[in-house]
Amino acid sequence: MTQARIQEIRDMLARRPAEPNSETLASWWLLSAGYIDMLLAELERREAGTGLLEQAKKLFAHIETTTNAAQEQMETANRLAREQMQAAAATLAVGVYRERNRLVAALVRIAHQRWAHGITLEWRAGLGRHPEDDATWDREWMTIVFIDTPAGQLSWHIHDSELDLFDGIPPYEGVWDGHTTDEKYRRLELVR
Repeated sequence: MTQARIQEIRDMLARRPAEPNSETLASWWLLSAGYIDMLLAELERREAGTGLLEQAKKLFAHIETTTNAAQEQMETANRLAREQMQAAAATLAVGVYRERNRLVAALVRIAHQRWAHGITLEWRAGLGRHPEDDATWDREWMTIVFIDTPAGQLSWHIHDSELDLFDGIPPYEGVWDGHTTDEKYRRLELVR
């Protein structure tokens, strides 16, 4: 191995990424590992005995340790960022649902009052429950608001934190008719 080749390896090792991300870190690691393997092979071949081989092995171990630590830090930072984004999205979703549920609550109250006062028997409203044995459903979203209209059944899941919007609404006496979200909103458009 020539002095120029050794200098090339030293220069490459010095160009370690200042702000590593998974791509630059992986590229640098592969390049440096390849160069270090070549350097170790050359030093072993020469049996230099000058301590360079041990120094190179220590350098390689240090690079591997540093790379692993940087990888762990990046994974931790990514996990924390994901958790923060999920928390922010959940907060936003609750706010959006709160707006929708205020409208649903008003519609439910109108439907219930019309039915309760005998104004129309085509409108009924009540609170039901998502099947308790459904382990895939979020436990805080088990309450369902049902409204029977002349256009068909409408329903929305509501979060437990919003049950106060539906105080005084009786239990729903029917069952879900299997409508999809699209069907629900088509029916809602037909309500007059």
